[in-house]
Amino acid sequence: KELEQFPAPVLERYDAALEKLSGRLAEDTCSLWAIEGLEIARKTVRSWEAAVEFFDASVPVQRQLPSGQFLKWAKTGSLLCEDSPSLAVAYFKSSPKAMLRLRPRYIDDWANVCRSLYRGTWKSSALACRLFEATPDLLETLSFEEFCHFGEFLEILSRRSYDQAGDSLGAGIELFPKISGDVDRFINLAQIVAEKSWRETTVLFDAATASLIELGTPYRAPLISLARRLVITGVIDAAGVLRDAANTVNKVPADTRDRLLEMTDGIAAVSAPAAPEFLKIVPEILERVTFEQMGQWQAEGVRSARESDEVAVSYFKLESPASQEMLDSLSSSIELSRVREVIQMYCLALTGHIIDVQAAQALADKNIGWFQGELPTTEGTTIYMPSVINRYTSKDENFGFFKVISTHQIGHIEFGSFAFDFDIPSTMFEDLRPRLPGATELKAAKAAEEEARKQSSKLPEVVIFGHEAPAQLEPTPTTTETEVEKPEFLTDMSRFFDLFGERRLALDIFTIIESSRIDGYVAELYPGVMTVYNMVRDAALESRPDVTDLPAREALVEFMIRVSLGQIDEMIVPADHKEAAKKLRRLVRQITNSEATVEDATEATIRAYSILIDVINEELDDDDFEQLEPEEEEDDFDSEDDEDVVDPEEVIQQFMGMAGPDGDGEVDPDQDGTQEQDLEGEEILEEDYSSPQEVDYRGEFKPELSQLLSQMQMMEGGDMSETGEMEPITQEQLEEMMKNAP
Repeated sequence: KELEQFPAPVLERYDAALEKLSGRLAEDTCSLWAIEGLEIARKTVRSWEAAVEFFDASVPVQRQLPSGQFLKWAKTGSLLCEDSPSLAVAYFKSSPKAMLRLRPRYIDDWANVCRSLYRGTWKSSALACRLFEATPDLLETLSFEEFCHFGEFLEILSRRSYDQAGDSLGAGIELFPKISGDVDRFINLAQIVAEKSWRETTVLFDAATASLIELGTPYRAPLISLARRLVITGVIDAAGVLRDAANTVNKVPADTRDRLLEMTDGIAAVSAPAAPEFLKIVPEILERVTFEQMGQWQAEGVRSARESDEVAVSYFKLESPASQEMLDSLSSSIELSRVREVIQMYCLALTGHIIDVQAAQALADKNIGWFQGELPTTEGTTIYMPSVINRYTSKDENFGFFKVISTHQIGHIEFGSFAFDFDIPSTMFEDLRPRLPGATELKAAKAAEEEARKQSSKLPEVVIFGHEAPAQLEPTPTTTETEVEKPEFLTDMSRFFDLFGERRLALDIFTIIESSRIDGYVAELYPGVMTVYNMVRDAALESRPDVTDLPAREALVEFMIRVSLGQIDEMIVPADHKEAAKKLRRLVRQITNSEATVEDATEATIRAYSILIDVINEELDDDDFEQLEPEEEEDDFDSEDDEDVVDPEEVIQQFMGMAGPDGDGEVDPDQDGTQEQDLEGEEILEEDYSSPQEVDYRGEFKPELSQLLSQMQMMEGGDMSETGEMEPITQEQLEEMMKNAP
């Protein structure tokens, strides 16, 4: 009857609960329970809401507790209601699930942990209620002791910021199930951070979520302990320590991770600020030395660290001369930045003039057509090299690799790779370039453009009034229907590659042949470098892909690379194309000498292209390959009466047959369908052609772009061609060349 004075839900919930409890509890226990509910409802104006939650929770809670503990639970809620009805509401609402994981003797302690967050303000009340509500989820992962530690941490943090404490509570609910076994250790770290630098707690939880979860379980505990030690000794950025350490630990081999953390502990023991710097620098150090060598470098750093924290930090940031010298003495790698001037002097000694040397990434970053930031290359004036060489176990061998790749790139500049002139005849072959479909039109367009330049460069006649009669002036020509179209090419290289329907294949062939020609020059003119040059070339040969894994046409292209790298024996080729392979081998070897010109290389490219374009790029089985017998030693490719490997007239007819109706070099698939059928008329599935794997020491070769950039630099320097001033190259023309260049 006394409950009737409160809102209706109070009596309704009481009646529903009493009906179920009366059969389970003794009459006097039921009476005490009812009285407790009435007392709760009487506490304050809003405490009836707590009474509703009390009656609602009583039935499921009673199932988990004996009578004495059940009444104690009710009394605890009543005491909470005296502080704040909101606390009591949260307590009663979370009790049914919490009792599934909470021992009865911990009920008071649980209430006290949550109540400790309440300080009479609405923010503190909201935080305490959140902890009550989160208890069932937290106790799924945490022991009650860990729960109490977490509550203590939240209480410390809430003195500074309720918002930060609330964020940490939410983050903990997400994080703790994922670092089971290391929760208490992390809470201890978080509490120290809260005491020393409370603003860093949210960042700490974010870093732990990002780093500790992905880290292997065996490494979490030592990493958290390391971060705790550093925070205690003055390192504020615990989150950064976790991130950097987890990143580094994940990058090193599993069998070295324990040792890595021990090394970090050793540094922290003598200089706490230096330990995080060590963790950051480890990946960079391991690019230059082995893990064992890094241990020697670390030990020397620990000895230096005893002088002062400043010395230690400088050492492990790799800023001190002592640190650099120690690492250099251990490392076999060579950094371009440290030998750049030596390489420039080497280039000067070879060529007689200064050639700039830069990191390859610098060219890739310009976004003008070069994309490989660690391959050697040149654009015609500057040599671009990898930033670090760490291929061999000795400095001498790694420096030797720098010499080899710089020598090869110098060869492209010195021996005319980018000085190709379409109209200069070959010295080794009958010239087919002028006779190919499209060559005449391109030549006429170029001649017309040069004539237009000459006319535009003529100065008008100056007449002084009163001294002589002016000459009869011809009318200024205007644009007419017969105005000459500009050629579609920017350089002679572009003009050459425009003759091929399969432009990528043509460029790949030319790259192989021209690189082999350069190697021939190097062998003849720079004998002093050939010991290391041959070592690098042999290593490049060993790293080539297996020919039998490639489709037919790609296998023959790979065969050409192997020939250009000096392979003689055990040459495997597609059995049906052995004659083609012999011709390709002969072409490569003919061009590999110091008498060949870049124009010879282009003629050899036409011949190799005519051979390869007839080879269907079909997948082959292992038994479709055979070994090619070695070439007879008495063959002399320098002989003037050597026969051409192809019939020039047949090549011309072949190119004409491949050209479209307009002579534009495009192949009509409908007219070429018979190529994809075997002798019995069965259709052969042809694979899309893919360029071969680069030869590492030869790098990235861009003949069209390099010749173009050379011309642009001539214009910037004020140079002119014999036919007049060069016209500026437009952005559209440059983009078109980059699009066409495979």
